[in-house]
Amino acid sequence: MEKKRNAKRCTVEGCTTFARSLSQHCVKHGGGKFCISEGCKTSARHQSEYCVAHGGGKRCQTEGCKKGARSKSDHCVKHGKEIVSLDL
Repeated sequence: MEKKRNAKRCTVEGCTTFARSLSQHCVKHGGGKFCISEGCKTSARHQSEYCVAHGGGKRCQTEGCKKGARSKSDHCVKHGKEIVSLDL
């Protein structure tokens, strides 16, 4: 029998979302890690201290493209679609 995960919920009244790591709140209510770029209030990406707009997360592998990569393709939305259409 699998052991159930004992995840904490956000402590804001009426919120049913799970709290982020060591915080008592979900991302919407101030939990989790935020981009350290001045004035930015977006969530930081994975191991980075920055959001996608400020250089956090994976980048598109197409030469010259500086957009954020999508999860499985290692390319942005535009270049990921181009690769799929080449496979057809």
